[in-house]
Amino acid sequence: TALNARHILTGKLCGIGLQMMVYLSALFPCLAFTYLLRGLNIFSVFLIVVYTCLLSLGLSVLGLLLATGSFTILSSYLVRFTPEWVLERI
Repeated sequence: TALNARHILTGKLCGIGLQMMVYLSALFPCLAFTYLLRGLNIFSVFLIVVYTCLLSLGLSVLGLLLATGSFTILSSYLVRFTPEWVLERI
């Protein structure tokens, strides 16, 4: 492909962001209805939407980061940073 790695990862993150917006458009009427029933204030609704967006993008970046590594590199880091008591039980 003629695309470099930055363009591919940017495209993947944009696709993830678009999918997140589709999910938020389905979730937002529920949050608005909760606001109308006086279950949440508008600041809480705003915080929920912002935190959900940031968490979703952060986990997506983590997933892309883990997908770029090979299995041997990821397994060596897993063994290196896993506590001994967990490894003894395996």
